[in-house]
Amino acid sequence: MRNPDRNRYLNAVSHVEQQEIPFVELEVDFTVVRGVLGKEVPPVSSYELSAPTYVEFLKRVGMDMAYIQVPWRLARKHIVDPEGRTVYQEGCLTIDTDLASIALPATDAVERRIEEVLKALEPTRIGTIYGLEIPSLLVNKAINYKDYFIYLYEHPQFIKDLQKRIGEYVSAVADVVLSYPIDVIRLDSILCMNIGPMISIEMMEEFNFPWLEKYSRLARDNGRVVCLHSDGNVTSLIERFVQIGIDVLHPIEVCPGQDIYALKAQYGNRIALHGNIDVGGVLAHGTEDEVRLDVQKHIRRLGRGGGYICGSSHNIHEGVSTANFLAMVAAIHETKIDTPAARGV
Repeated sequence: MRNPDRNRYLNAVSHVEQQEIPFVELEVDFTVVRGVLGKEVPPVSSYELSAPTYVEFLKRVGMDMAYIQVPWRLARKHIVDPEGRTVYQEGCLTIDTDLASIALPATDAVERRIEEVLKALEPTRIGTIYGLEIPSLLVNKAINYKDYFIYLYEHPQFIKDLQKRIGEYVSAVADVVLSYPIDVIRLDSILCMNIGPMISIEMMEEFNFPWLEKYSRLARDNGRVVCLHSDGNVTSLIERFVQIGIDVLHPIEVCPGQDIYALKAQYGNRIALHGNIDVGGVLAHGTEDEVRLDVQKHIRRLGRGGGYICGSSHNIHEGVSTANFLAMVAAIHETKIDTPAARGV
């Protein structure tokens, strides 16, 4: 495996053509981490592991960036699955909730986690991405999905007031994160299904995009790269994302009508694309050879001119075998772009 290097990621964001394509997964299921490391690990996502174990995993697979996040699981109900994972089920916050009663967490845990990971990363060249949960996302998850969409139409002021209350905490977290040498701020917004947006563009402009604009501007003003994670088919929204100032779009889910090669041709050096190796297809159900071929195709077609970061079309879930994950890793490390610089031109 090659040594991790944050510069691969930063070069891709700047659309610098390079021989080696960066590799980043934001979340990897503990079963895959266990398979890679050959030892027991707690039943949590990779970014929630102890910092030394997490960095050991990143180094073992040659990943160029570490993901850091301390989630606020406001009003969320969870279940524990047979493997011991804590799985989000639904939110329980309702229209009757007294917003003044919502206790905003302290930021101490955020500071501790950042410092732990940065310390573990010191001997490496691995970069950092912090996942900032913005108010529109936190509100969505704190309310069960059915009621959330009803409230958008019937009680819009409640949603706005709740976003504002939660925004106090998000702004405090952002200030903490930006006080550390974090390379990338990842914003998250649930906007789309695999057939397109869940709500109208007008509602997005009212409830979602102002928050994206606020924190994108804050990150860019502080010299940080801005990544947006949005599931589903976002093709119709990419022009707006570019206007907002998004540098990297993740994870480019494999959906009808959303073709990453067409997006690359259309948006060129205006936005970097991260992901698209299908977690519901080849990674979960393909052979190792099929995984390698798909990764090679992505790198050779998307790596030209920079602007591509290889990874899955969401995250590495429990349905992806360790063997297929490692086949993806090996293909990323082995597949090179024949750049003019490499040819000495």
